[in-house]
Amino acid sequence: MRVSQLLILIPVFVQVILTLMVFAVCWRRRSAGPSGDQLAGLYGSLFQLPVLFYVATAFAFSMRAIDERMLLAAMAFVVAQLVEVTMAIGSGSGGGNSLCMAASGVAVATMWGLIGLQLFASGF
Repeated sequence: MRVSQLLILIPVFVQVILTLMVFAVCWRRRSAGPSGDQLAGLYGSLFQLPVLFYVATAFAFSMRAIDERMLLAAMAFVVAQLVEVTMAIGSGSGGGNSLCMAASGVAVATMWGLIGLQLFASGF
C-alpha cells in the first residue's frame, strides 16, 4: 500500500505541540516559585531523544522512505512521549516512566534502522 509522504508530519506536529505544552507548564511553574524547577529535567529531556526523531523524520521524508512501518514507529515514539510526559506532569515529580523512555528509544532506533535498510537497498 502506498503511503502519502506527508503523513509523517502528523507525529512531528504532535511532538512539537507536546514540547511547547511542557515548556508552557515549566514556564508557568517556574514563574510561580522555586518549586517549578521540578520539571526542568523533563523539559530538557524533550531535546535529547526527540532530536533523533526529528532528524530521522527529515531523512525519511527527503529520501521518500515513508511507509507503514516508518509511520508506525513515528506514532509509537510520539505516543510513548505523550504517556511519559502525562505521567511526569500528573505525578508532579518531573520524572517519567522508564518503560516509556525505553519504548521511545526502540521506536527511534527502528526508524533509523528502516532508514539504514532503505539506504542499503538503494545501493548506497
